[in-house]
Amino acid sequence: MKPADDPTSLGQILVDMGLLSEGDLKAVVELQERSTLDQLLGRLAVAEGLISADQLEEALSAQAGLRSKSRPRRALAQAKIVELSAALVKGAATRLRARATAERKSRTGQGYPAVTAAMLAKIDD
Repeated sequence: MKPADDPTSLGQILVDMGLLSEGDLKAVVELQERSTLDQLLGRLAVAEGLISADQLEEALSAQAGLRSKSRPRRALAQAKIVELSAALVKGAATRLRARATAERKSRTGQGYPAVTAAMLAKIDD
C-alpha cells in the first residue's frame, strides 16, 4: 500500500482534519522528497507554517488511535478527526458571516445589494 493510499498516514489525517489541502500536502511531500535530510512530513508542515505544533500533536495522536488494535480507541480517533474538521468549518463560516456583515454595513447605500439573512444562512450549510 502506498502512503498516499493509507487512511492512517499523517498526511491523509491532516487533510481529513481540514488542516492541509491536497495541494499543501503534495507540496510538503515534494519538499520532503527533495530534502537531503531525513525529515518527517509533520515537522516540515510545521516548519513551512502550514500547521501549528499543537495541530501536529493532535494529528499524531489521532494517527496512533487509528492504528490501534482497540476498536474503541480507533472510533475515538475517528471522532476526533471529524470534530476538529467540523470546528474548522464552523470557524470559517463564522469568519465569512462576520466579513459579509461588515461588507453589508459598509456598502449599504452605495448601490450594492445588502447581504440577506438567507444568504448568511447558506454559509452555515
